[in-house]
Amino acid sequence: MHSRSVDLLILGAGVAGVYAALAAEAEGARVLLLSKDPLPSGSTPWAQGGVAFPLDDEDLEAHLQDTLRAGRGLVEEGVARSILEEAPRHLE
Repeated sequence: MHSRSVDLLILGAGVAGVYAALAAEAEGARVLLLSKDPLPSGSTPWAQGGVAFPLDDEDLEAHLQDTLRAGRGLVEEGVARSILEEAPRHLE
């Protein structure tokens, strides 16, 4: 059996796992990234690759609530609202 000492073990090599590994390594952490499947793996290849943004104020509130619900407590409401308010100006 092989043994390796690391500061951070990341399970999953989708975009989130790879990003976390790169960010931790940039801060000097010894990182081990594990994936159960050959790379590329994870849900990333299934992502739509599109950008969704609200078209009006009514849509903004619905979109915000959907984002908060999907985030399951991990989304900062003020940040999400700011992004949604600014998105149309940058994406039209």
